[in-house]
Amino acid sequence: MPTPIPAPGFYGTDITNSFNNPGIVSAQHHSIFVNEPPAHWGDPLTFLSDLDQSRFIHVVDQYAGATADNRYTLGTSYLASLTLPANHTFQRSDIIALLHAAAALSGDGFGHIYHVFLPQGADVCMRPGFCYSPDDPANFAFCALHNAVTFTDAVGEVIFTLEPYQNIIGCSSPPRGTPNGSTADSTYTSLSHEVFETISDPEVIGWLNRASGEEMADLCDRYFVKPDGIAYTDAINSRLNGYRYRIQAEYSNQVHACVYPAAGGEGDK
Repeated sequence: MPTPIPAPGFYGTDITNSFNNPGIVSAQHHSIFVNEPPAHWGDPLTFLSDLDQSRFIHVVDQYAGATADNRYTLGTSYLASLTLPANHTFQRSDIIALLHAAAALSGDGFGHIYHVFLPQGADVCMRPGFCYSPDDPANFAFCALHNAVTFTDAVGEVIFTLEPYQNIIGCSSPPRGTPNGSTADSTYTSLSHEVFETISDPEVIGWLNRASGEEMADLCDRYFVKPDGIAYTDAINSRLNGYRYRIQAEYSNQVHACVYPAAGGEGDK
């Protein structure tokens, strides 16, 4: 890991955990693929495995309070079939039902992270006006997200990310120069964003910048507009576990800056 900048060394963008809420020390990833096989989104399972085996994942050590390798491994994945509503929009209740069904089989709590992948053409609203809805710009509020839900039965608390289809204007990586294609690398950079934030801030009340309210990936997730007038996510081609991906940077308190896999001594082989 990089050598921290000597005190006072505070650059105004560091993240803090004022209430000492725990991060996720180790967990299994459980992916729920809705209506399509995993290849519809690229190869997210291999990406999650490579991220776990990379040095880049150790950026979260300072927030999770652990340093061991291979702490975020693959668990059971599921193929789910959901009827797409007439308005092409799933609701929060649809997502919660999927999470309950999967967690009843694979487990709940901080030892499990669930990822719900939605297919191309499917919108989702988690509450009125807070939607992934590229066909409805007025309510289009997020590309992907993470959160936690607590059930009142034996399932208990479930930590999850929501991964709608990312190869759309405003969420995608540039179509040229992506080592795995725009659909795959757009998926990977959003997935890595949510994984880092889930580990450091699983209940969305932990490590974040108190001035802006942004979490570690938010601080480094910026959009840029290319000459074609389309906005893309700010990501670079990097190596994780020896394989090339295009993903965004993550914030490190240790260097008071955003770091990429190939930057700041935190890169992979």
